[in-house]
Amino acid sequence: MDITKIAQAQILQEPLRVKQEKEREEEKNTREDSVSLSPEAMERFKADEIKRTEAIQQRIESGFYFSKEVTEKVADEMLRKLSQ
Repeated sequence: MDITKIAQAQILQEPLRVKQEKEREEEKNTREDSVSLSPEAMERFKADEIKRTEAIQQRIESGFYFSKEVTEKVADEMLRKLSQ
């Protein structure tokens, strides 16, 4: 009885190649973009947020948002959004 040797390299390479391709594809799908800010940029952002918050607070206290013009503008925008 003759037994011929099966080349293991041929048997193992195909599944390994398929596995590597799947891993590469999964890697592509799981990568995410990210952004990091320097401490200086974070401080500037926080300072800008504080200024904007203070400006809004002043407008609330002065009654700016309760004026007829602002109320009409908000109502018009709500109607426009609802009719889309």
